[in-house]
Amino acid sequence: MNTPRPDRTPASATGRFVALYVVLLVLLAANLAGTLLPLGPWAIPARLAVAATMVAVIATTFMRLRQGTVLVRLVAVMSLLWILFLFVLTFADFLTR
Repeated sequence: MNTPRPDRTPASATGRFVALYVVLLVLLAANLAGTLLPLGPWAIPARLAVAATMVAVIATTFMRLRQGTVLVRLVAVMSLLWILFLFVLTFADFLTR
């Protein structure tokens, strides 16, 4: 059933998770720096870009989208498009009232 793959040893997995942890901490520091720096109107887009990068890193690692099949990737993209569609409809309703 589940045969261990030789390229997936616990030591390599630990190293990947430590690297992921460091990357997420750096992105968190960048997000916090974005709140303290006077970026003016660019503050919100910069912080949203950092947050989107964090989501992409987490999705490709923990959801295994990089190793997933085409169907899994398609479902992930379609779910993001569905959420975007719902937000657009919500804001359109809000702005027309």
